[in-house]
Amino acid sequence: MTRDVKILLLLLGLASAAAAAPAGTVPLHPAVGDTVDAGEAARWGLFPDVPGLVCAVFAPGPRGGFLARLTIAGDPPGSHRERNVPRSLWDGWRRSLDAGEPVSGVPPEVNRDTAVWPEVPLPAVAARPDGPRPGLPVPDVGPPGRWLLLTDVGWKHATTAFGDYFTDMLRVSVALGLPLGENFLATAGLQLGLGDLQDDFEDLTDNGRAAHYGIELGARALLPVGERTDAVLGVRGGYYLRSLRWGGTLFWGYGSVYRSGSLVREMSDWGGGLDVGLRRRLGGADSRRWLAATLHAETCAADPVLLQDAISGDRLLADDHDDWIGASIGLIMGL
Repeated sequence: MTRDVKILLLLLGLASAAAAAPAGTVPLHPAVGDTVDAGEAARWGLFPDVPGLVCAVFAPGPRGGFLARLTIAGDPPGSHRERNVPRSLWDGWRRSLDAGEPVSGVPPEVNRDTAVWPEVPLPAVAARPDGPRPGLPVPDVGPPGRWLLLTDVGWKHATTAFGDYFTDMLRVSVALGLPLGENFLATAGLQLGLGDLQDDFEDLTDNGRAAHYGIELGARALLPVGERTDAVLGVRGGYYLRSLRWGGTLFWGYGSVYRSGSLVREMSDWGGGLDVGLRRRLGGADSRRWLAATLHAETCAADPVLLQDAISGDRLLADDHDDWIGASIGLIMGL
Protein backbone atom coordinates (compact mmCIF):
# COMPACT_ATOMS: atom_id res chain seq x y z
CA MET A 1 0.00 0.00 0.00
CA THR A 2 1.50 3.30 -1.08
CA ARG A 3 2.02 6.21 1.26
CA ASP A 4 -0.68 8.26 -0.52
CA VAL A 5 -3.24 5.47 -0.13
CA LYS A 6 -2.44 5.15 3.57
CA ILE A 7 -2.88 8.90 4.06
CA LEU A 8 -6.15 8.78 2.12
CA LEU A 9 -7.49 5.92 4.26
CA LEU A 10 -6.45 7.74 7.43
CA LEU A 11 -8.23 10.90 6.32
CA LEU A 12 -11.32 8.91 5.36
CA GLY A 13 -11.30 7.20 8.77
CA LEU A 14 -10.94 10.46 10.66
CA ALA A 15 -13.71 12.05 8.63
CA SER A 16 -15.94 9.04 9.17
CA ALA A 17 -15.29 9.11 12.93
CA ALA A 18 -16.10 12.78 13.09
CA ALA A 19 -19.34 12.25 11.20
CA ALA A 20 -20.32 9.22 13.25
CA ALA A 21 -19.19 10.50 16.64
CA PRO A 22 -21.95 10.29 19.21
CA ALA A 23 -23.49 13.53 20.36
CA GLY A 24 -21.77 15.08 23.33
CA THR A 25 -18.28 13.74 22.61
CA VAL A 26 -16.03 13.88 25.69
CA PRO A 27 -12.23 14.22 25.36
CA LEU A 28 -10.29 11.60 27.28
CA HIS A 29 -7.41 13.95 28.11
CA PRO A 30 -5.74 17.09 26.71
CA ALA A 31 -2.80 14.87 25.74
CA VAL A 32 -4.93 13.15 23.08
CA GLY A 33 -7.60 15.77 22.36
CA ASP A 34 -11.14 15.01 21.20
CA THR A 35 -10.05 12.15 18.93
CA VAL A 36 -7.45 9.49 19.73
CA ASP A 37 -5.67 8.60 16.47
CA ALA A 38 -3.75 5.40 15.80
CA GLY A 39 -0.38 6.91 16.76
CA GLU A 40 -1.68 8.28 20.07
CA ALA A 41 -3.36 4.95 20.86
CA ALA A 42 -0.09 3.10 20.26
CA ARG A 43 1.95 5.63 22.25
CA TRP A 44 -0.30 5.54 25.31
CA GLY A 45 -1.22 1.83 25.19
CA LEU A 46 -4.91 2.33 24.45
CA PHE A 47 -6.89 -0.52 22.85
CA PRO A 48 -3.82 -2.72 22.18
CA ASP A 49 -6.10 -5.67 21.32
CA VAL A 50 -7.78 -3.89 18.38
CA PRO A 51 -5.86 -4.44 15.13
CA GLY A 52 -6.26 -1.81 12.45
CA LEU A 53 -7.45 0.90 14.84
CA VAL A 54 -7.73 4.20 12.99
CA CYS A 55 -9.13 6.41 15.74
CA ALA A 56 -11.43 6.51 18.76
CA VAL A 57 -13.86 9.03 20.26
CA PHE A 58 -15.72 8.92 23.57
CA ALA A 59 -19.24 9.83 24.67
CA PRO A 60 -21.08 9.53 28.00
CA GLY A 61 -22.45 6.02 28.52
CA PRO A 62 -25.90 4.99 29.76
CA ARG A 63 -24.73 3.75 33.19
CA GLY A 64 -22.38 6.50 34.34
CA GLY A 65 -19.31 5.38 32.40
CA PHE A 66 -18.30 6.18 28.83
CA LEU A 67 -18.76 4.73 25.37
CA ALA A 68 -15.71 4.38 23.09
CA ARG A 69 -16.48 4.39 19.38
CA LEU A 70 -13.61 2.77 17.51
CA THR A 71 -13.00 3.22 13.77
CA ILE A 72 -11.29 0.17 12.28
CA ALA A 73 -9.42 -0.05 8.94
CA GLY A 74 -10.74 -3.07 7.09
CA ASP A 75 -13.39 -4.28 4.74
CA PRO A 76 -15.38 -2.16 4.38
CA PRO A 77 -13.08 0.75 5.25
CA GLY A 78 -14.22 2.76 8.23
CA SER A 79 -15.94 -0.07 10.14
CA HIS A 80 -16.97 0.82 13.67
CA ARG A 81 -17.08 -0.91 17.04
CA GLU A 82 -18.52 0.27 20.33
CA ARG A 83 -17.08 -0.48 23.75
CA ASN A 84 -18.06 0.31 27.31
CA VAL A 85 -15.43 2.10 29.37
CA PRO A 86 -16.39 1.87 33.06
CA ARG A 87 -15.86 5.02 35.10
CA SER A 88 -13.13 3.40 37.19
CA LEU A 89 -11.13 2.47 34.06
CA TRP A 90 -11.64 5.95 32.55
CA ASP A 91 -10.31 7.57 35.73
CA GLY A 92 -7.29 5.24 35.72
CA TRP A 93 -6.49 6.19 32.12
CA ARG A 94 -6.63 9.88 32.95
CA ARG A 95 -4.31 9.43 35.95
CA SER A 96 -1.77 7.68 33.74
CA LEU A 97 -1.99 10.39 31.09
CA ASP A 98 -1.64 13.07 33.78
CA ALA A 99 1.63 11.42 34.78
CA GLY A 100 2.76 11.14 31.15
CA GLU A 101 2.80 7.34 31.36
CA PRO A 102 1.18 4.71 29.11
CA VAL A 103 -1.99 3.16 30.51
CA SER A 104 -2.02 -0.44 31.65
CA GLY A 105 -3.22 -1.64 28.27
CA VAL A 106 -6.05 -3.69 29.80
CA PRO A 107 -8.97 -3.63 27.34
CA PRO A 108 -12.23 -2.21 28.67
CA GLU A 109 -14.74 -4.65 30.07
CA VAL A 110 -17.48 -5.61 27.61
CA ASN A 111 -20.68 -5.81 29.67
CA ARG A 112 -23.41 -7.37 27.59
CA ASP A 113 -26.12 -6.13 29.98
CA THR A 114 -25.19 -2.46 29.54
CA ALA A 115 -23.33 -2.27 26.23
CA VAL A 116 -25.00 -0.24 23.51
CA TRP A 117 -23.26 -2.08 20.65
CA PRO A 118 -21.45 -5.12 22.12
CA GLU A 119 -18.39 -6.29 20.25
CA VAL A 120 -19.20 -9.96 20.81
CA PRO A 121 -22.09 -11.49 18.87
CA LEU A 122 -25.42 -11.65 20.67
CA PRO A 123 -26.63 -15.15 21.63
CA ALA A 124 -29.36 -16.85 19.64
CA VAL A 125 -32.84 -15.49 20.25
CA ALA A 126 -33.88 -18.59 22.22
CA ALA A 127 -30.89 -18.17 24.57
CA ARG A 128 -31.40 -14.48 25.31
CA PRO A 129 -32.48 -13.68 28.87
CA ASP A 130 -35.79 -12.06 29.61
CA GLY A 131 -35.95 -8.31 30.05
CA PRO A 132 -34.71 -5.35 27.99
CA ARG A 133 -32.35 -6.19 25.13
CA PRO A 134 -28.72 -5.12 25.57
CA GLY A 135 -28.30 -1.54 24.47
CA LEU A 136 -31.85 -0.47 25.33
CA PRO A 137 -32.43 1.67 28.44
CA VAL A 138 -34.02 -0.01 31.44
CA PRO A 139 -37.73 0.92 31.64
CA ASP A 140 -38.30 3.80 34.00
CA VAL A 141 -40.27 2.22 36.81
CA GLY A 142 -39.19 4.78 39.40
CA PRO A 143 -37.13 4.15 42.54
CA PRO A 144 -38.35 1.47 44.97
CA GLY A 145 -40.46 2.75 47.84
CA ARG A 146 -38.56 3.49 51.02
CA TRP A 147 -41.41 3.33 53.53
CA LEU A 148 -42.07 0.23 55.60
CA LEU A 149 -45.29 -0.93 57.26
CA LEU A 150 -44.71 -2.55 60.67
CA THR A 151 -47.53 -4.58 62.26
CA ASP A 152 -47.47 -6.82 65.32
CA VAL A 153 -49.79 -8.60 67.72
CA GLY A 154 -48.98 -9.99 71.15
CA TRP A 155 -49.50 -9.75 74.89
CA LYS A 156 -48.80 -7.14 77.60
CA HIS A 157 -48.81 -7.40 81.38
CA ALA A 158 -49.03 -4.59 83.95
CA THR A 159 -46.37 -4.99 86.65
CA THR A 160 -47.85 -2.22 88.81
CA ALA A 161 -51.10 -2.23 90.85
CA PHE A 162 -53.23 -1.62 87.76
CA GLY A 163 -52.85 -5.36 87.15
CA ASP A 164 -54.56 -6.10 90.48
CA TYR A 165 -57.86 -4.90 88.99
CA PHE A 166 -57.55 -5.69 85.29
CA THR A 167 -56.19 -8.69 83.40
CA ASP A 168 -53.31 -8.87 80.94
CA MET A 169 -54.03 -7.28 77.59
CA LEU A 170 -54.00 -8.17 73.93
CA ARG A 171 -51.40 -5.88 72.33
CA VAL A 172 -51.78 -4.66 68.71
CA SER A 173 -49.65 -2.01 67.01
CA VAL A 174 -49.28 -0.50 63.54
CA ALA A 175 -46.46 1.86 62.51
CA LEU A 176 -44.79 3.41 59.48
CA GLY A 177 -41.01 3.14 59.25
CA LEU A 178 -38.54 5.24 57.27
CA PRO A 179 -34.98 3.88 56.84
CA LEU A 180 -32.43 6.63 57.58
CA GLY A 181 -29.42 4.52 56.70
CA GLU A 182 -28.53 0.89 56.33
CA ASN A 183 -28.83 0.17 60.06
CA PHE A 184 -31.27 2.79 61.36
CA LEU A 185 -35.05 3.12 61.15
CA ALA A 186 -37.38 5.92 62.33
CA THR A 187 -40.98 4.97 63.20
CA ALA A 188 -44.35 6.58 63.95
CA GLY A 189 -47.35 4.54 64.95
CA LEU A 190 -50.31 3.60 67.13
CA GLN A 191 -50.59 0.98 69.88
CA LEU A 192 -53.74 -0.57 71.36
CA GLY A 193 -54.12 -2.81 74.42
CA LEU A 194 -57.42 -4.57 75.30
CA GLY A 195 -58.06 -6.26 78.66
CA ASP A 196 -60.76 -7.47 81.05
CA LEU A 197 -61.70 -6.95 84.71
CA GLN A 198 -60.20 -9.47 87.15
CA ASP A 199 -62.63 -12.24 88.13
CA ASP A 200 -62.95 -11.27 91.82
CA PHE A 201 -63.99 -7.75 90.85
CA GLU A 202 -66.40 -9.03 88.22
CA ASP A 203 -68.11 -10.99 91.01
CA LEU A 204 -68.86 -7.63 92.62
CA THR A 205 -69.39 -5.38 89.64
CA ASP A 206 -70.34 -7.67 86.76
CA ASN A 207 -68.44 -7.36 83.49
CA GLY A 208 -65.70 -4.74 83.02
CA ARG A 209 -63.17 -3.69 80.41
CA ALA A 210 -59.88 -1.80 80.10
CA ALA A 211 -58.08 -0.33 77.11
CA HIS A 212 -54.64 1.23 76.81
CA TYR A 213 -53.74 3.45 73.82
CA GLY A 214 -50.46 4.95 72.67
CA ILE A 215 -49.41 7.44 69.98
CA GLU A 216 -45.68 6.81 69.56
CA LEU A 217 -42.55 8.04 67.78
CA GLY A 218 -39.49 5.81 67.83
CA ALA A 219 -36.16 4.74 66.42
CA ARG A 220 -34.66 1.29 65.81
CA ALA A 221 -31.05 0.24 65.41
CA LEU A 222 -30.40 -2.88 63.32
CA LEU A 223 -27.40 -5.16 63.89
CA PRO A 224 -26.87 -7.98 61.34
CA VAL A 225 -26.36 -11.31 63.10
CA GLY A 226 -26.77 -13.58 60.06
CA GLU A 227 -27.22 -13.57 56.32
CA ARG A 228 -30.94 -12.78 56.63
CA THR A 229 -31.33 -11.97 60.33
CA ASP A 230 -30.93 -8.68 62.24
CA ALA A 231 -31.00 -7.95 65.96
CA VAL A 232 -33.25 -4.96 66.69
CA LEU A 233 -32.97 -2.45 69.54
CA GLY A 234 -35.69 0.20 69.62
CA VAL A 235 -36.81 3.11 71.77
CA ARG A 236 -40.25 4.74 71.77
CA GLY A 237 -41.86 7.77 73.31
CA GLY A 238 -45.32 9.22 73.10
CA TYR A 239 -48.67 10.02 74.64
CA TYR A 240 -50.64 7.23 76.35
CA LEU A 241 -54.28 6.98 77.37
CA ARG A 242 -56.13 4.52 79.59
CA SER A 243 -59.87 3.82 79.48
CA LEU A 244 -61.57 1.82 82.29
CA ARG A 245 -65.11 0.50 82.26
CA TRP A 246 -66.53 -0.94 85.47
CA GLY A 247 -69.71 -3.02 85.32
CA GLY A 248 -72.60 -3.55 87.73
CA THR A 249 -74.25 -1.32 90.37
CA LEU A 250 -71.82 -1.56 93.29
CA PHE A 251 -70.24 1.85 92.80
CA TRP A 252 -71.97 5.14 93.46
CA GLY A 253 -71.41 8.48 91.81
CA TYR A 254 -72.94 11.90 92.36
CA GLY A 255 -75.56 10.56 94.77
CA SER A 256 -77.09 7.90 92.55
CA VAL A 257 -76.38 4.33 91.53
CA TYR A 258 -74.96 3.78 88.05
CA ARG A 259 -77.61 1.37 86.87
CA SER A 260 -76.38 1.65 83.28
CA GLY A 261 -73.88 -1.02 84.21
CA SER A 262 -70.74 1.00 83.58
CA LEU A 263 -68.52 3.76 84.82
CA VAL A 264 -65.72 5.12 82.66
CA ARG A 265 -62.57 6.84 83.86
CA GLU A 266 -59.72 7.90 81.56
CA MET A 267 -56.05 8.70 82.13
CA SER A 268 -53.65 10.36 79.70
CA ASP A 269 -49.97 11.24 80.10
CA TRP A 270 -46.51 10.95 78.53
CA GLY A 271 -44.41 7.82 78.57
CA GLY A 272 -41.86 5.72 76.72
CA GLY A 273 -40.71 2.20 75.96
CA LEU A 274 -37.85 -0.09 74.98
CA ASP A 275 -37.97 -2.95 72.43
CA VAL A 276 -35.49 -5.79 71.88
CA GLY A 277 -35.92 -8.49 69.27
CA LEU A 278 -34.99 -10.17 66.01
CA ARG A 279 -36.20 -9.79 62.45
CA ARG A 280 -35.65 -12.30 59.63
CA ARG A 281 -35.95 -11.51 55.93
CA LEU A 282 -38.51 -13.55 54.02
CA GLY A 283 -37.51 -14.42 50.46
CA GLY A 284 -34.40 -13.45 48.52
CA ALA A 285 -31.80 -10.77 49.15
CA ASP A 286 -33.96 -8.11 47.45
CA SER A 287 -37.10 -8.95 49.42
CA ARG A 288 -38.59 -6.19 51.58
CA ARG A 289 -40.53 -8.45 53.95
CA TRP A 290 -39.41 -9.55 57.41
CA LEU A 291 -40.86 -11.64 60.23
CA ALA A 292 -40.15 -10.08 63.64
CA ALA A 293 -40.26 -11.30 67.26
CA THR A 294 -39.96 -8.61 69.94
CA LEU A 295 -39.91 -8.14 73.73
CA HIS A 296 -41.37 -4.87 75.02
CA ALA A 297 -41.11 -2.76 78.17
CA GLU A 298 -42.83 0.60 78.69
CA THR A 299 -43.91 3.03 81.38
CA CYS A 300 -46.13 6.10 81.63
CA ALA A 301 -47.51 8.36 84.33
CA ALA A 302 -51.03 7.56 85.57
CA ASP A 303 -53.75 8.77 87.91
CA PRO A 304 -53.62 6.53 91.01
CA VAL A 305 -57.38 6.93 91.68
CA LEU A 306 -59.11 4.29 89.60
CA LEU A 307 -62.55 4.83 91.10
CA GLN A 308 -64.08 6.99 93.87
CA ASP A 309 -67.51 6.95 95.53
CA ALA A 310 -68.87 10.49 95.27
CA ILE A 311 -70.74 10.22 98.63
CA SER A 312 -68.50 8.22 100.94
CA GLY A 313 -65.21 9.16 99.33
CA ASP A 314 -64.14 5.51 99.21
CA ARG A 315 -61.53 4.97 96.49
CA LEU A 316 -59.85 2.20 94.59
CA LEU A 317 -56.17 3.11 94.18
CA ALA A 318 -53.38 1.91 91.93
CA ASP A 319 -49.86 3.34 91.42
CA ASP A 320 -49.14 6.79 90.02
CA HIS A 321 -47.60 5.13 86.96
CA ASP A 322 -48.27 2.17 84.69
CA ASP A 323 -45.40 -0.22 83.93
CA TRP A 324 -45.84 -2.90 81.26
CA ILE A 325 -43.91 -5.82 79.84
CA GLY A 326 -44.92 -7.79 76.76
CA ALA A 327 -44.03 -9.82 73.72
CA SER A 328 -45.24 -9.85 70.12
CA ILE A 329 -44.71 -11.29 66.68
CA GLY A 330 -45.07 -9.13 63.60
CA LEU A 331 -44.67 -8.63 59.90
CA ILE A 332 -42.65 -5.82 58.25
CA MET A 333 -43.46 -5.02 54.62
CA GLY A 334 -42.13 -2.52 52.08
CA LEU A 335 -44.61 -0.04 50.66
